[in-house]
Amino acid sequence: MSAAPPPSPQLLRLAALVQLEQRARLATPAELAFVIVNETHGLLAYRQAVLFDAGGRVEAVSGVALPDADGPYLQWLARAFAALPAAAGDEVPARRFGAAALPEALAADWAQWLPAHGLALALASAPGQPGEGTLLLFRAAPWGDADRQLLALLAGSYAQARRLARLTARKSLLARLPRGRRAWYWASALLVLALLAAWPIRQSVLAPAELVPRLPALVRAPVDGVIESFQIEPNQRVSAGQPLLRLDATEVRSKLEVATRAREVALAEFQTASQQAFSDVRAKATLATLAGRVEQQAAERDYYATLLERLQLRAPQDGIAIFDDPNDWLGRPVAVGQKILVVARPEDIELEVHLPASDPLLLAAGDALLFFPNVAPDRPLGARLRVIGYTAVPGADGVAAYRLKASLDAGRTGNAADLRPGLRGTARVYGADTTLGAWLLRRPLAVLARWLNL
Repeated sequence: MSAAPPPSPQLLRLAALVQLEQRARLATPAELAFVIVNETHGLLAYRQAVLFDAGGRVEAVSGVALPDADGPYLQWLARAFAALPAAAGDEVPARRFGAAALPEALAADWAQWLPAHGLALALASAPGQPGEGTLLLFRAAPWGDADRQLLALLAGSYAQARRLARLTARKSLLARLPRGRRAWYWASALLVLALLAAWPIRQSVLAPAELVPRLPALVRAPVDGVIESFQIEPNQRVSAGQPLLRLDATEVRSKLEVATRAREVALAEFQTASQQAFSDVRAKATLATLAGRVEQQAAERDYYATLLERLQLRAPQDGIAIFDDPNDWLGRPVAVGQKILVVARPEDIELEVHLPASDPLLLAAGDALLFFPNVAPDRPLGARLRVIGYTAVPGADGVAAYRLKASLDAGRTGNAADLRPGLRGTARVYGADTTLGAWLLRRPLAVLARWLNL
């Protein structure tokens, strides 16, 4: 069986034409210009292709991703395109031209930029229809009539594809409005914005918050010392007077023993002087001094005995002992007055809010708050502002914030176990009423005032 003869050049060109038309129809608006100046080369060979839009501006250049409209080549080409004479009837849509078609000043630079033969292809879907631009093709070989006819067919397909891409491209809302009614739309939009800006709202900001004891009992170190042991665990419920922890008593016990022996020595000296006072006048004169020394040593002994008892720290009230891991405290030296733990009543709690200094509000006692616990954000708790801090202080995260305290509403949901001290969440703090416009512009106006040094 003999092999099939190779396809003719005309058939290959026809197949390339159909494929190129399909490629143009499927291209996006951003891809279409690239297809026109670059992929047309698959149908007819050329050295340079330049696409001008309907306004005479360069839109795409073959072999260049982003043409430089300010470059000398495109500047000269734009002037040459504008200087081309109008096309005669039989020369549309594909007409040949060369340097002779340009004024002498432009023709002198033709050889520097372009090959000898050019072809101007008007992209119009049909005679008399508005054009979708012009495609200029340049090569060294002359353009034949068959080339012009083939490109004329392609020009219609390109024009339809560009027109479809232009009509289907998304326009802005203003561009879709009828020209005669744009002023009315603008006035309506400004009126709506004015009404929204004057809409009354209640100021509110979000801030981190935590449930804290309202009247906690602080357990502090009575003296300088070292923590020896704990008799309780963190967050354990305790009763008033229950042992909590003990400080190391070695030093105090030694001082108590020294004071006790010193009193015994002083008492012995006083008794000896009392016996000698019957026969010795000088011994009688020292009785008052020795008696005072005995009282001094007795007071010092009683002080260290009391201090030894105070080294055993006890719960000042019923509640929950709140402190860190005991292992972090054991063996740590503490100074007199240093806080070690807190005993708090779980039912006597309040809300502590750290309002960032960057979100200031005009607040007053009694303003409402909503607390959203992290463990149950769907069940917010109401509260009323009680204390307002007037000085912003840096928090643990380094952010300056105002410290606010609020009392939970009497009808709050949940029980003491649910609302334990230390529960964290987010609070919405409500301030005075204002307008939506003033609320949205408060930060820009604050920045502008600082910038203007007002």
